[in-house]
Amino acid sequence: MSESLYYKAVCKRFPTMISARNLRLGSYVYDFSRHFSWCEVGFIQKGRIREYRGDREWCHEEGCIYTFATPAPLRHYSEDTEHEEVILMMRIQEWQPVTREEILNWEPRPGEFLLKNQISDPALCRSLELLIKRGVEIYNSFSPVREQLTVSLMLEILARITEHVIREVSDGGANLSPRDSEHCRRARTYIRGQLTRKLTVEEVAGHTGISYSRLSHVFRQTMGMTLLEYINREKIRLVQELLISERLTPEEAGNAVGVEDVKYLRRLFRKYTGMTITQYIKMH
Repeated sequence: MSESLYYKAVCKRFPTMISARNLRLGSYVYDFSRHFSWCEVGFIQKGRIREYRGDREWCHEEGCIYTFATPAPLRHYSEDTEHEEVILMMRIQEWQPVTREEILNWEPRPGEFLLKNQISDPALCRSLELLIKRGVEIYNSFSPVREQLTVSLMLEILARITEHVIREVSDGGANLSPRDSEHCRRARTYIRGQLTRKLTVEEVAGHTGISYSRLSHVFRQTMGMTLLEYINREKIRLVQELLISERLTPEEAGNAVGVEDVKYLRRLFRKYTGMTITQYIKMH
């Protein structure tokens, strides 16, 4: 079997989901070609998967997380008569393999993630399994904002895998320690729980128990964006939900997330979604 494949996935525009589902099937062969780009994250509940890329081969075992991205011709193959997995698939714009040296010198940018094609760490697999299952549940619900909520979960999954890759390659060194990863996760969780009011980056740092400068460094290194950018992105995701599910006006939605200046809200909305509020409402 080949060594694990590390690669970079890039979402240059506001990402969209392709699929989220539970798979129960027998033996199969899937050949993936170059027709468009997507990233898939799956948890194998039963059976195993063999992955082929050219002359390289990997075996993804039961209880593990796997990821892959196209466009790069690859084959997924299973000989098991009973096979079960849960998967999330999201459209991306670019992917490319990266070396360990490139990971060590990686300078993150918004929308860029470092991934690994197979993950066996038990604690990480368990946490990602729960997020993937939650994503499948939401995406297949009747919520009018199921797309936005599932994308948010998918981005969180990719962020956690990025942390794992950096920590693994740096061998727990100064680039990103387990404690730094935990502080970053605590910051993201706190932000998502405080979106209905004004929130400062200093407050977020205070909640994590480390200095603002240290958290800012760790957060940018992991997420490829500043704390403020992450806060704004998550607020806009909530605004999207409120505009559609609650039928709020832009002014009401802005007040609900602590952004009282509707002109500023409209600028943020266009920046992070690539469309105006009016265009978004018409699409839904």
